[in-house]
Amino acid sequence: MQPDVVPAATVEARINRDHLLVGQWQTQGYFGSWVEELWATRLLVRYGPSLRDITYFETSPVDESLTQFTRHCDEVVVAAHQPFRITSSIGPVLLIDRTIDSPEPDPSSWVRWALHRVRAIGMRPWKGRKEMEEAEFWDLIALLGGSVDESSASRLAASLASLTFSRQIGFQEVFDRKLFELDSPGNTVCDSDDAESVDYEASLMYRCEILARGKVEHEAHVRKPTRGTGTDGRSTPELLSVIEEASGRPVPVKSYPITTGSNPAYWKDAAPVQPLWTPPPPERPSPGLFSQRVQFESLKFSSTYSGAIYGFTAYATGPDHVREFAGCVMAFEVEAARAEVVDFLHHKLLHSERLEGRMLIGTDRLGAPARGYPLVQLARPTTLTAADYLARLYPDSTSPSAS
Repeated sequence: MQPDVVPAATVEARINRDHLLVGQWQTQGYFGSWVEELWATRLLVRYGPSLRDITYFETSPVDESLTQFTRHCDEVVVAAHQPFRITSSIGPVLLIDRTIDSPEPDPSSWVRWALHRVRAIGMRPWKGRKEMEEAEFWDLIALLGGSVDESSASRLAASLASLTFSRQIGFQEVFDRKLFELDSPGNTVCDSDDAESVDYEASLMYRCEILARGKVEHEAHVRKPTRGTGTDGRSTPELLSVIEEASGRPVPVKSYPITTGSNPAYWKDAAPVQPLWTPPPPERPSPGLFSQRVQFESLKFSSTYSGAIYGFTAYATGPDHVREFAGCVMAFEVEAARAEVVDFLHHKLLHSERLEGRMLIGTDRLGAPARGYPLVQLARPTTLTAADYLARLYPDSTSPSAS
């Protein structure tokens, strides 16, 4: 049998298609697999009373980071532009590992000064929602006074407004779960025109009314559902939007559906309830943020994501020197990231060195890094110029050496 011959025009079309696809990947940050060396540009950027120490990732020696600072800042100084090695497709990556000789008689005191009022820039990824404690929840429900109307909902919203948004969502989580627990054919209200059919909207408000009467009433209706009668379920729906009123923000997707007929434990046609995403157990070692896996997952070739990029800055001290580490690691939670970085750095220490207790760590990006993305960001309130800051924090050199 002769092998199939693919026409030259078809081959050319496939090459053009693949070339276009690679270009689309690259615009999203894809830069290739199994890289061994990349580049980091460290900038000191002044914004009014704050100085930011930012380390950017580049795929080549060409420094492109300065182009985004032509406006909106008061001063920019390049502290370093250096290569860093990618030694593994797993675990943390060191962008900076340098020694500062004899900064002062007590290296630990110098580190404390260097870290004074400094913070890592970035948000922590969502860790999943935490329900409000039951006792606090029922104390808030008591503000309804057993009724569901505009006045009682406003009282509850006023109290909720003093809480942080995460605690407001914690209240909402418990509220929705308890409505879900009450959702059975027994806790319903009949349609006014048909005694055999369920009025789904009125049944939802009936469950709100049960909840408003407190813990004892709620538990009694969970144990023994009771059909509503008379004026049951005729309340107005202000209670259902109490979080929006309290926070002025939209509520995230609910963990529990509250519409009547949603609880599959009691309604045979109800869809299974899918729990919201929660962080998986930490991977040790974590996937390398420059690895093929993380790049492809970030391009949505996989439904499993590796986490967020945590940038870290840490110090170790010896008898007459300070050692500065800066790098990044993939994780879903800050404590998992911190624990892995501590283990990683301990293997880098000399016998005479010890790791200082405080580490600056933060993140603001899920998925793989893109070219020109800041991997490590620190902010320091200071009146020092960027040049003076550089001279004081790095007395041995204005150009830190590569690892």
